[in-house]
Amino acid sequence: MKKVYVLLYVFLLVLPLINAAPPITQTFVGDVGLTLENPLVSSLMINRDLNPHLHVYNSSSGFPMTNETTSCFIDIYSINGSEILHKYYDYSLAANEFEMELGGGNFSELGELGYLIQC
Repeated sequence: MKKVYVLLYVFLLVLPLINAAPPITQTFVGDVGLTLENPLVSSLMINRDLNPHLHVYNSSSGFPMTNETTSCFIDIYSINGSEILHKYYDYSLAANEFEMELGGGNFSELGELGYLIQC
């Protein structure tokens, strides 16, 4: 009986020394996502065609994105907020950029138009 008490006492002393391994902490310090470089002009002439170009890069590596992994579109909004245009960019392998042709009819109103580019 005395051996049982000694064994129980030793077990209770050793028990707090047993710990699970802490979880592995993974920290990523770089940026995640895409970086869009868009040289759109801030003012346009009415009824003039526009050929906007878009460069897309992986934010963490800096490498350019292609149409194999990425697709991009632009939404253009009128002065009152209604959508004038929703169009996908084409990809130019020679220039390594996304590009499109926008007809001048999309720019027939005076004022500030809103736009949204998403990839």
